[in-house]
Amino acid sequence: MIGDGSAFEACEFVKLGRCARRAAARVGHAAARIEEYPLVFTVGGAVCAGAVRFRPLPIRVARVSSVSHCPVSFLSRRSRSLLQPALPLRRGAGWGGRRKIDGLVRAGCLARPTPQRVSGAALGGPHGAVYFPSGTKGQRPLVFPVLAVLRGGPRHQRTFVVPKARDFEKLLDRCSPRRLSIYGFNGLKFSETMEVAEMVMTGRHRRVPIIRGHLGSALYRQRVIFGGETVEVRDADRSAFGGIFGIREYPAFTTPRQFESLLAVDFGFVLTQSFTFLGRAAASERFRLRQKQLENADDRAVSQMLDLVDAADDLMSNRFVLGDHHFTLAVYSDSLKGLRDNLSIARAALADTGMVAAREGAALEAAYWSQLVGNFAWRARPAPITSLNFAAFSPFHTYPAGLAAGNHWGDAIALMKTSARSPYFFSFHKRDIGHTLVVGPTGGGKTVIVNFLMAQAEKTGARQIFIDKDRGAQIFVLASGGTYLTLVNGTPTGFAPLKALENNAEDRAWLSLWVRQLVRAEQRPITVQEERMIDEGVAAVMRLPREDRSLDALRTMLGMADASGIGARLEKWTSRGAMGWVFDNAADEMTLDARFIGFDMTDFLDNAEIRAPLMLYLFHRIDKMLTGERTIIAIDEFWKALQDEAFRGFAQDGLKTYRKRNAMMVFATQSPADALKGSVAKIVKLEHAWRRLDGRNDDGFQV
Repeated sequence: MIGDGSAFEACEFVKLGRCARRAAARVGHAAARIEEYPLVFTVGGAVCAGAVRFRPLPIRVARVSSVSHCPVSFLSRRSRSLLQPALPLRRGAGWGGRRKIDGLVRAGCLARPTPQRVSGAALGGPHGAVYFPSGTKGQRPLVFPVLAVLRGGPRHQRTFVVPKARDFEKLLDRCSPRRLSIYGFNGLKFSETMEVAEMVMTGRHRRVPIIRGHLGSALYRQRVIFGGETVEVRDADRSAFGGIFGIREYPAFTTPRQFESLLAVDFGFVLTQSFTFLGRAAASERFRLRQKQLENADDRAVSQMLDLVDAADDLMSNRFVLGDHHFTLAVYSDSLKGLRDNLSIARAALADTGMVAAREGAALEAAYWSQLVGNFAWRARPAPITSLNFAAFSPFHTYPAGLAAGNHWGDAIALMKTSARSPYFFSFHKRDIGHTLVVGPTGGGKTVIVNFLMAQAEKTGARQIFIDKDRGAQIFVLASGGTYLTLVNGTPTGFAPLKALENNAEDRAWLSLWVRQLVRAEQRPITVQEERMIDEGVAAVMRLPREDRSLDALRTMLGMADASGIGARLEKWTSRGAMGWVFDNAADEMTLDARFIGFDMTDFLDNAEIRAPLMLYLFHRIDKMLTGERTIIAIDEFWKALQDEAFRGFAQDGLKTYRKRNAMMVFATQSPADALKGSVAKIVKLEHAWRRLDGRNDDGFQV
């Protein structure tokens, strides 16, 4: 029986009677003397099933058995449902054009239900605790965890169950377990733990309220009808039809990627496995009995005999443990025709694993109820396997899902779709590093994806700077209410650094370096005396009124006597020289006050003489505006800009230090090979937490 809700505020246990444990449909029976308390943990899913992630798992599975000192069982589930995920609808101030883009993208995402993969496992059994090790720390996909059984009275909760729960939690600490409990909604109390059971029974996720009375009354809200090979879950608004597969013959070997094909199917399913540990004596007896059967049958399978000897040795050496394994795959559809199609696909996916699957008929009802925790007596096809096999069957990996909320800048930037059509909540940041690399072929949509991400980032309130090539982002920047400057050879740029910068030590030091760049000549290096003259000349010019500062004024202070000196070399950059249109304008028109500003650098990227000092000035102005406010700097075809020494210095400093200044860089290029030539490779190969988007002609971009 479930009492009033006050008991659930003090602890995270949900009390189950035997009626709820054996079958949720059995709601009319009296509660049994033995009580069960589910204790549930959930974690994120791993991205891959590599050997590095897989290797420690069998050891930990065996260790759980050794520290439990009681009968223990693992329960592993992998579920999938069709959802309509959505991002929060918050907007930043302004940028009306980008709001329209954002709204259209959201409408496109929400118009089609997106499949959701769920991967997880739980640990349960008499006097056991439960975890849901579905991956590694930091990964948080959308998951529906699995509940487990704690058997015993209230006294055992504190004296045995809770300490053992802590022990198991430490053993599985890499999975970052989070305990599920009761939560409030609209003034009512709901159970996360029971929502798992609801998901297992119906393939749908819904809230399960805390009620007075038997737990089965809250769970069994749909009518379950069993046919010959099909089960119908009849709800008030719809019916779901399902079929269940079991394992008739196990594969010859197991790998952690065995069930990967199931993650890409386009229908809902619930894959349930259980693994009940056997004691060492019972397991050893099974090996001995099997050896005797082979000997009495005069079986010529010599390799099997040798394998049994090796397995017995590994068992006694604690290299693995033996247990009874149970497997069911429940496939669902809204129609009988759709169910037949889904079952065919599921059978083919199971065939890829090397196992022989059989559709449950006479044992359909038992297979259905065996999906619930604690119903081990209802398992239709239990078979002995090792913990190594079970660990391979339950690698806990799934497609990445990202974080919808709780990222470094808050909510996810965009809702994307993986190659298996599951939702992915994209964020630039990995921890507090947001640098992003976009790679794609010509015409593959690099500029489009960068524009889209910057449009989505508007809600973060970040200031954005786009260094463009071939005016690819001009329409987007202007439509977003930003400022776009096109820099063309021979046309005044509107730049006047001496007028724009302040008369302080930092700006004077930078101006001295910048002037050295203007007067640098390979045939004649700058002497120490000339460096002193530049420093004194810059200091003198900066003391003038802002409107009187110019390269003409600085030229007069550097001397006229030497025809090849620094004064003569600066002559061409003054308003009377050939390059006067670049930096010696009447006023500086570069304003970075706008929330979004774009620069087209196409003409200057191939003009080495102008490119270096121009980039020095542009990046100095950008660097000065980084005061801790969120800032995104996007650079299209960055490999071209990296050919310039000034940009390499800017990029290297930004990749190392912009994290501390709450800024990030987005680089786009056609091929990583272009960015890995010569000295550029030292910057690109820096060990930073890059977020990388790879473009493909057919499949779009892959994160």
